[in-house]
Amino acid sequence: KSYSDEMSGLNEWMLGLYMFVCSVPLFLARGHIPDFLSIIIANLLVITFILLNSAALKITTGYVIRSQAKYMTLFLVSFVLLFGWVTYVVPSIKSRIFVFSIYMLIAIIDQLIFAIKHLPQSLGRNIAILACSVIIISRSLQILIIIIDLEPLSALFEDSFFNILRFLMPAIFIPLTTISFILLNTEKKQSQLQRQVCYDGLTNCLNKKAITALLVEEIHRVKRQNNKLTIMLLDLDDFKKINDQYGHLVGDQVLLNFTETTQQLLRATDHLGRFGGDEFLLILPNTSADEANLMLTRLITASEKSQPRWSVSIGVSEWAGEHDFLEALLTRADGALYQAKSKGKNQIHQHLKP
Repeated sequence: KSYSDEMSGLNEWMLGLYMFVCSVPLFLARGHIPDFLSIIIANLLVITFILLNSAALKITTGYVIRSQAKYMTLFLVSFVLLFGWVTYVVPSIKSRIFVFSIYMLIAIIDQLIFAIKHLPQSLGRNIAILACSVIIISRSLQILIIIIDLEPLSALFEDSFFNILRFLMPAIFIPLTTISFILLNTEKKQSQLQRQVCYDGLTNCLNKKAITALLVEEIHRVKRQNNKLTIMLLDLDDFKKINDQYGHLVGDQVLLNFTETTQQLLRATDHLGRFGGDEFLLILPNTSADEANLMLTRLITASEKSQPRWSVSIGVSEWAGEHDFLEALLTRADGALYQAKSKGKNQIHQHLKP
């Protein structure tokens, strides 16, 4: 109740914990209630707890698990049938523990693989991996003990290494997965807030503050490594007329279409940011102005096929060496943009090095 409803996977996580809690009195009542409840249902609840815990972890990352619901159902049904077989048809404590451990390993290994492949590098991910590893090691050890008959099987509550493992693992796994779940959601929220601070809400480009900070970093890198650097200011032509004539919704579509078209032409190392209402700053590391013009020519060609229709004027400025600085670089790009506008728009103008 104290956590926000925005916490992804909260319902699955809580339901999983409830499942485990409900299994405890069933285990404790063994011998006083039917075996179906104290053995089959009790163990089924534990397996379901693991599956729901895994589902909560996946939902935290935005993963849609609806398509997996039928597989989870088949998994649980097969467990009940097989567990029922070794409980009633060919009763065997060893077989029950073996079957339970195998199903537990399958569920936990699936969770571990997902954590390694899909969770972002963070403390929450590391704790999730640790929790899964603990269960995998303990269950593998139990299977090994059964296979080689290292220790005689004992009743559920007798003092034995086997039972110590059985009761110790939930005491480790549940706190670790709970901490991991909370951390992953907290880290996700922090990442979302950080993105809101750095990115423009409409175009999903870096905002002016973020793109300027990135340009400062690139300038520092150029000074250290003596590489090339080109920036450009791009301004959509007659954007105010588009808003006035067709409305702001169409204007927003133009901005989105422009940014999507531009980003498709960029390399992974290039950066696009919204510098003003309809003005954008593009940073091209390790690129000369002449090399940048090739990409920009493709952009202007692409604009001719755009829907809604738009065109763009571009001012280009190249880093001039160790005596150059941020303000001069931007001023040259702005002057080049002005020249492109004054020459009829929908074209590129390059400011020569000082």
